[in-house]
Amino acid sequence: MLTSLQGKDAATLDAFTGYWAGAPEASGVDVRFVPDGTARAGALRAGEADIVHAIPVAVAASLDAKQVLDVPLPRTVSLHLNMAKPPFADAGARAAARAAVDTGALVRGVFEGRADVARGIYGPASPWASPRATGRQAAPAVPAGRKIVLATYTDRAELPEAATVIAEALRGKGFVVEQVVREYSLLEPDLLEGKFDAVVATRSYLLDSGDPIAYLSSDLTCAGAYNLSRLCDPAIDTAVGQAAAVTDPGARQTAALKIEDSVLATGALIPLAHERARIGIAPGVTGVPADSLERHLITRTTRRP
Repeated sequence: MLTSLQGKDAATLDAFTGYWAGAPEASGVDVRFVPDGTARAGALRAGEADIVHAIPVAVAASLDAKQVLDVPLPRTVSLHLNMAKPPFADAGARAAARAAVDTGALVRGVFEGRADVARGIYGPASPWASPRATGRQAAPAVPAGRKIVLATYTDRAELPEAATVIAEALRGKGFVVEQVVREYSLLEPDLLEGKFDAVVATRSYLLDSGDPIAYLSSDLTCAGAYNLSRLCDPAIDTAVGQAAAVTDPGARQTAALKIEDSVLATGALIPLAHERARIGIAPGVTGVPADSLERHLITRTTRRP
């Protein structure tokens, strides 16, 4: 039960004893909103916090392994190539960019192994998405000094470093790369307007509904509201529309995998890594759930010593 809110800094909650499933085991929760991930981890290390959400990869290794809960997420870091304008309107240029990216090295380096190499859009948080072959792609073209603008945002600590690694890889293939890095709130208008040639972004493929078709519709169709790749393929739109009419969850998942194959064949979306939630937990704290949808962090059974 929320009892006070101090702007963007803190909040206080008391146990609601009338909760339908039984009173919480914790008497209350004091919440602090700390935007800096290193500071959050420092609070855990210093004993000033019992639970810390979103421990950055760079500092997770400095904590006791028992204090970090790794939870695979239905969230994929991808490189989006803008198909609406040169150079990535050309399939050969998109294939050249795809050939430049070493996802294994990216996960080992930038994510320090605390992520999963992306084999496709859907990752290990979704058991129905087994490893699969992807559609045939175009032959890589020679970039020949083509200039591109690659953008990402700072709100996710690993994205700027990932973008830098990708930029160097693209330069190695002959692209001339300019990087743009901003806070997401400042970057979003330009993202949605398609002003950049390439974007490194992270996105939940189950969104709020837990449905993979909803993600495909919003992110990878002609009228999609969050189509960073500017992908517009009538065949994909038709397939998404047909899948949306299917009511059986398993059949929807099967349809999503078929559409995924068509999307990856375009080269407009290059999945890089499947993220994990890293939750810091102080010694003795129990009842912290491993929720792959990140909807539950403190529950009725969460308690401290």
